[in-house]
Amino acid sequence: MNRIAHHPFREATAVVLAGGESTRMGGTNKLLFPLDGHPLLAYILQSLSAFPFRRILVVTGYQRALLEAFLFDWPATAVHNPDWAEGMGTSVRTGVSADPGATGYLIVPGDMPLIHPALLEALAEAWGKAGSRSIVRPVHADRPGHPVIFGGRFREELMGLDGERGGAAVIGANREALVEIAWPDDRCCRDVDRVEDLAVLTGRLHRPAQGS
Repeated sequence: MNRIAHHPFREATAVVLAGGESTRMGGTNKLLFPLDGHPLLAYILQSLSAFPFRRILVVTGYQRALLEAFLFDWPATAVHNPDWAEGMGTSVRTGVSADPGATGYLIVPGDMPLIHPALLEALAEAWGKAGSRSIVRPVHADRPGHPVIFGGRFREELMGLDGERGGAAVIGANREALVEIAWPDDRCCRDVDRVEDLAVLTGRLHRPAQGS
């Protein structure tokens, strides 16, 4: 109980970006593609659900109704982005705007099924130490990864994003606030863009995360 009450994520909100059109997967919503018997989106939701976030928001866009129906059985709230076709920045903006009272915002793409609770816990620990005025992200082999957590002081900048300008634009403007944690494997960098990516990731789903 004390762990939950004092967890760094207790008053933070998770924003799952799920509004894209999946053009490289033939227009079928990739987040509902089966991966080892479960829709792709289920994996990141399962990992996030292990933490006491203030809210878990899933920003929808393309095929909104299908995603909202899927979310019915999850402790997550769908927030629709009417401007989803303009780019990822509008989805970040929509998610952050939906909960302006959070102390921080963990931004994560919905197509990253290998993100493990061990990685989320490492981010929480680093963010708890650095303070809510920081930005924390994982890095593998000098490659920036996800999720990224932004302290509440960056709320207005995140709400000002548009087009394809995602959270990287806010990071670039606030390098002095950035804290990076080295992660030993590439789970923080592996997303799904094509159908063939699913076969590659299936074999890794049940392997322990190296940081756990």
